[in-house]
Amino acid sequence: MFMSTFNAVHLNKNKSLLKVLIFGIADPEEIYGAVEIINLLGLPCEVIQNVDELDDTKNAPVIIVPRSAKMSVEEEEILFNSKFPIISVGYIPHQKICNEIGIVFKEEKMVQPPSFCGIVEKANGTKAPFYFSFKVIRIENNSMQIFGKINSERKEYPGIVIRNTDERIKTFILLNLLQSVTYLFCGAEESSSLPREFFDEYGRINDTKIKDLRKEFMEIPIIEVYQEILFEILQYISRKYNMVIVQKWFHPFNHKITLCLTHDVCGIWHKSFIFVIKNFMKKLDLKEAVMRSIMVFLYWVSVIVFKMHLSEKIDIFRLMPEVITDKFVHYNPRFNFDIFDQIEKESEANHSTYFFQTGLSRRIFDGLNGSIEVDYTLDSNFMRRLIYNLKSKGYEIGLHGSVVSYNDAKQMQSEKLALVSVCRNKHVGMRQHRALIKIPETWRFHAREGFLYDSTYGYPHEIGFRAGTGFPFYPWDLEKKEKIPILEIPIIIGDSELFSKQKPFQTVKRILNMTKNYNSVLTLIWHQHTHREKDKHLIESYREILKYAMEYDTWYTNAKELAEWWNLRSQVIFKDFEVDETEIKFSLYSPRNYDGFSIRIHLPFGASSCKLLANDQIRNNDQVQITKDSILFSFDILKGINNVKVMTK
Repeated sequence: MFMSTFNAVHLNKNKSLLKVLIFGIADPEEIYGAVEIINLLGLPCEVIQNVDELDDTKNAPVIIVPRSAKMSVEEEEILFNSKFPIISVGYIPHQKICNEIGIVFKEEKMVQPPSFCGIVEKANGTKAPFYFSFKVIRIENNSMQIFGKINSERKEYPGIVIRNTDERIKTFILLNLLQSVTYLFCGAEESSSLPREFFDEYGRINDTKIKDLRKEFMEIPIIEVYQEILFEILQYISRKYNMVIVQKWFHPFNHKITLCLTHDVCGIWHKSFIFVIKNFMKKLDLKEAVMRSIMVFLYWVSVIVFKMHLSEKIDIFRLMPEVITDKFVHYNPRFNFDIFDQIEKESEANHSTYFFQTGLSRRIFDGLNGSIEVDYTLDSNFMRRLIYNLKSKGYEIGLHGSVVSYNDAKQMQSEKLALVSVCRNKHVGMRQHRALIKIPETWRFHAREGFLYDSTYGYPHEIGFRAGTGFPFYPWDLEKKEKIPILEIPIIIGDSELFSKQKPFQTVKRILNMTKNYNSVLTLIWHQHTHREKDKHLIESYREILKYAMEYDTWYTNAKELAEWWNLRSQVIFKDFEVDETEIKFSLYSPRNYDGFSIRIHLPFGASSCKLLANDQIRNNDQVQITKDSILFSFDILKGINNVKVMTK
């Protein structure tokens, strides 16, 4: 039996589950933003089309009203005079209701992206920018509490205000938070009509220009700040209404953060033959003059053969016997699969590896710079054995899309089919080379080809939260006004970008601390072909980062496992919630089995002790974590209905 101590307050019969209802007669961009942020929080959520649906709810709902909500005066009066707590996100009702609440609407300030409209600041000093607009009000009731402020054009305005009288809580988030979520999830700056100088030669957003726009918020997960604002309001409401918050936790097995490890394989042999020969000759222990002569001879032979390989006149991997290629590859300082495997085993980690698939050709056309050389092809037996070895160790094999495929649907389809034929797995992930992405076309291509996820979106030459979040998300198609069915796992840190900083490890610590503060996800790129002799510090730094992350109770995983977890988390549905004097009971429906599914229960009350059962199995101490007002636990969820019971004394 699991026991834990809380403050001695007992459950009452009027306790209920907090459920979020979103008023759905509004602009689709705002509905999408509201649904995404509530799903990110892992809370029960439903979109309603009119206020009459409130009568059918079994549990006390919290109602979110978007800025663009379309309601009649009668509907406003029903809603704002109801017993239900309201969170108005940029929406101001007509003057009669405002007078009753104690606010006066003055004006709406508007600024078009990509410039910030303002900065929202919480009471604890946490700041985040927002876009589009905010409402300016005057407070005329002492019962109104200010939970946050807005800074805009060197002026300060009320940002988040709450009225709490007669057990009726009305919250006004005056910034355009929901549309700001959508803006960040639809491509942000790249979705705006910007001059040509904002883009580089590949059509990517210029990092220098982004710095000018985002300023000090390049490394701030803006979406995580938004969700923290919203969740703190929901916690405040839950305490006032004695509501229990049941939340699908962000990570499996109760982990506090996720570190998603990925490796891009942009080359294996390129510019490495001289080092292969040199390292091999050292093993022979010959006289220096003899060794030098042999090295020079072999070097020029290798140069000629390798040039012929790249020009497609011969395939050296087919020409050379397997015993030679297998032996020589270990003298190649860019062949680091075994080294990364060893480092990751120290942290019980897993990774994704992305390969080019060029077919029989070893050249990938680049419309600006002619062609680039890819020094391997997955058609060779050597590469097939390498991929088989990686898969046998549990690593994911994904596609590294060429510099053409991001803007060419047929090329993308061809590359995917070629990779699938080698790795024999239809559900593969994708990352475009050089972070090339054309929004929204590339995401549409990814969705059409049925990729499990994409992990391309990030700053081309900087680190930080380009999408405003570390969490996976489904992008919004601004043109078609719909969600694109491809999961995006945003890139946060790349090795080459990181080591352009003066203090790279301090930067990693800062990003990890930020990730931990919001229980978020950090996706890391470390190129497999790092030169282990010239750039030894890169490999050692990778080991240090993984070791340092252990302090944060980290789930080390690859992009495939992260995508599968995130998709399942969104598909698990809450059902049949009940509360009495001593028990909380609810059910979860899951489309499949999953080990270590995590749930957090936030209690507006305490208990002197509790026992927790999931599917009639008592949770042990190592599966449950207790704080003064919450229970975090994990269990092996089963396909179908799963029953959870928390018994208190």
